Amino acid sequence: MNFRLISSIVWLVLVTSHPLRGWTFEKRYGGPADECAIGVVATGEGGFIVVGRQESAPGFGAIFFVRTDSRGETLFTRTVSESAATIVANGFATDGVNSILIVGKKKTTRVDWDMFAMRLDFWGTPTWSLTWGSSSADDEAQAACPTPDNGWIVCGSTLGLGEYNIRVTRFTALGEVVWDRIFGSDGPDYGYSVAQAQDSGFIVAGASFPQSARFSDIYLAKLNDSGLVVWSRTFGDSLWDEARAVLVMPDQGILIGGFSSSYGRGMDAYLLRTDRTGQGIWRQTFGGEFSDRCFAICLTPGSGCVLTGETYQPPGSTADLYLVKARSDGNLLWERVFGGNGYDCGTAIIRLPDGGFAVAGVTWIDSLHRKDMFLIRTDSTGIIGIESADSQPPGFCLQAFPNPFRSLTAVSFTLGAERQALLSIYDLAGRVVKTLSASSMNPGVQRIIWDGRDGQGRQLPPGIYLCRLVAGSWAAQERLVRAR
Repeated sequence: MNFRLISSIVWLVLVTSHPLRGWTFEKRYGGPADECAIGVVATGEGGFIVVGRQESAPGFGAIFFVRTDSRGETLFTRTVSESAATIVANGFATDGVNSILIVGKKKTTRVDWDMFAMRLDFWGTPTWSLTWGSSSADDEAQAACPTPDNGWIVCGSTLGLGEYNIRVTRFTALGEVVWDRIFGSDGPDYGYSVAQAQDSGFIVAGASFPQSARFSDIYLAKLNDSGLVVWSRTFGDSLWDEARAVLVMPDQGILIGGFSSSYGRGMDAYLLRTDRTGQGIWRQTFGGEFSDRCFAICLTPGSGCVLTGETYQPPGSTADLYLVKARSDGNLLWERVFGGNGYDCGTAIIRLPDGGFAVAGVTWIDSLHRKDMFLIRTDSTGIIGIESADSQPPGFCLQAFPNPFRSLTAVSFTLGAERQALLSIYDLAGRVVKTLSASSMNPGVQRIIWDGRDGQGRQLPPGIYLCRLVAGSWAAQERLVRAR
């Protein structure tokens, strides 16, 4: 194999101090190519590693690696590729110590795609890579997780038997294949997520199309240590249901995240809780009237969880990043929306030692739909900003994204009850330059776009502004930075 490593050292000395408790930020990472994050991991010195796929031109794909300090500032970036091949990175797993596994698909001179896995250390240096699949058929890996023997388990899909089936492969720490299994139902099946069970087996989740059906059901299977199917289940109704993330709970039950149009209103983000044998306990949908999807989940104390994905507000709009915290029974605790005037989506999430969350994803950076990876670090209530959540009533927060911004920023806040809300923009002299809203608002997430203009429609110069929200007896403010 021939690795090409392109490094851009931005800062040579790592910050080793403990990260500030409750420090929040939002950062973008990328270059002239398109980048989309697929995973995030916290480092020992309090910083982060964000890994994603990079496409410099159609058919030219690579892995993009970013390491940051505790404030999200870039320490260095690396682009990892293989000569005479294009790589599409889909999934990410880490042992939390010094290893990252990137999985996806790879194409060289052959017409079809093969499954692909590459192990990196925490500095973005490749130690091995592997390609495998069926001859003359497409294969694609989607997800991975570490195994107790320091190896890895990878799941995805293969077209090797004439229609798509789930393919699961187990590796040693050195990338040697232990076993390789293909299974599924009578129709097309896709594996999107895999988790280690507590009894040394594995849980696989994805989507299954019943024969002649237009829409998929959620597919869930339990494998033993040798990769043989112990049981499988499907969940869904007459419309679309799909799993994109799966976790094993402390009680050995299973939590599935994905999306569903069979339940709720339209396409909704979806959580499904089962017992250890895959029998359903509860299901819950989240979102508005239009389209909402969940792509990643993480557990919180007390068997609750936080999910991230995308939400579309009015018809025809682009998506915003969606962040939802649910209780152990699936009921909503809070929801947050982040986004500007382009497409924003959360693809990975982890809970941090101080109770906050790190969310990685993708954002459009201009009207040409060029994409960058981004990283959001929130506090324990999903808030970004300098204001403490302790000073706010439950369900009340103010934030803006992107911030800093050039042309547009979306100011969002959540009201726990109907309130008269006044949202205003001030300059540093304390003058009101624009009133964005002054009306009674219903409970829930509110989102208002500011285009950088004053009340007379004139463009305001780059600089620092204050956005202040007054709702009933409560008030909050957020600093906005308009960049050049």
